Amino acid sequence: MLSIHSRGAAKETLEIIEQNINKSKPVLHWFTGTVKQLEWAISLNCWFSINPLMFTNSKGLTLVQKIPLSRIFPETDGPFTVYRGTPYLPWDTNSVIDCLANIHKKSRQEIEYILLNNLNRIGIKGKCRDQF
Repeated sequence: MLSIHSRGAAKETLEIIEQNINKSKPVLHWFTGTVKQLEWAISLNCWFSINPLMFTNSKGLTLVQKIPLSRIFPETDGPFTVYRGTPYLPWDTNSVIDCLANIHKKSRQEIEYILLNNLNRIGIKGKCRDQF
């Protein structure tokens, strides 16, 4: 697994992933590319780490709504992101889970199950179970 920051370079990042797709499991951290680039990333079997701030603007929300739940990991980008002046801690993923449940009209438990399954599928097998 490789966490990739592509801010301001989504096209170039996706070109590199496309050329090297068999060498890793790319996770795009806080993806902010275009919808077309998101669709390209999905076609390349990329994964996506989603943080609470992605739900606070229309572009982020649009992107999150288009990412398959089966390709999402919750994250906070803490302590670099803050809520009401307080930095998020890396394990403060409740707001991501709640927002995903609301968007996809699923229960919190269903979202937790999907996200834990995602961790297992990428090879992190329950190591973050206490996070939810």
